[in-house]
Amino acid sequence: MVNIKNYEEVFLKDVATIDRAKKGQIYSKGTTIIQVSATKGQVIYLFKDSEVEPKYACIIPNNNVQGYYLFSLIKLKIDQFMEKNKTGINIQMNTFDEFPIKLHDYETQKIIGDVMMKFDSMEVKEKEIISKIKDIKKENLEKMFI
Repeated sequence: MVNIKNYEEVFLKDVATIDRAKKGQIYSKGTTIIQVSATKGQVIYLFKDSEVEPKYACIIPNNNVQGYYLFSLIKLKIDQFMEKNKTGINIQMNTFDEFPIKLHDYETQKIIGDVMMKFDSMEVKEKEIISKIKDIKKENLEKMFI
């Protein structure tokens, strides 16, 4: 049974493997990557197996952790985490060990992950529509002054 109020507080190191990306290595779908060199806290989810640049940390969820759920939790907390742990324009890899996570049971993770993926997909589509409207506006304004 799904219960979002029932979770365990753990650290990222307890639910995932945390590696610095290695040139030429392919990372599996479901991995979350976080830019650690010249970073502003960029967090990206891998929707397919991909090679990742060495400027990223790769957060590979354990078998009992749903990938998009973990990505959503990281994305939610990354600004606060970066503010506390960033050194200049970089972040040290060992600081990810103490990244706090609220871990639900797998069934709840799956539902939260699926819902968050739908919301994020809708957000991307809305941003695309807004961008197209801005392009149309710009084009029409340029025509007005010809």
